[in-house]
Amino acid sequence: MTLFILTETSAGYALLKAKDKKLLKRDDLAKEAETAEGINGMLKLKQFKKFESASAALEEAAALTEGKVR
Repeated sequence: MTLFILTETSAGYALLKAKDKKLLKRDDLAKEAETAEGINGMLKLKQFKKFESASAALEEAAALTEGKVR
């Protein structure tokens, strides 16, 4: 089973994919995730959706906190 991570940044949404299917079973996951190089070794950017404006970003953040998906 492939692991995908959806994260919100100040610029937009990023969809990341784990490079290793057994990523969550690793013992050194927390230590590896401490650096940008470590994260880069574990995850690959699959897609990025940029916010169209600051007001759109605020609307999306409000929708997420209310549990709404657009």
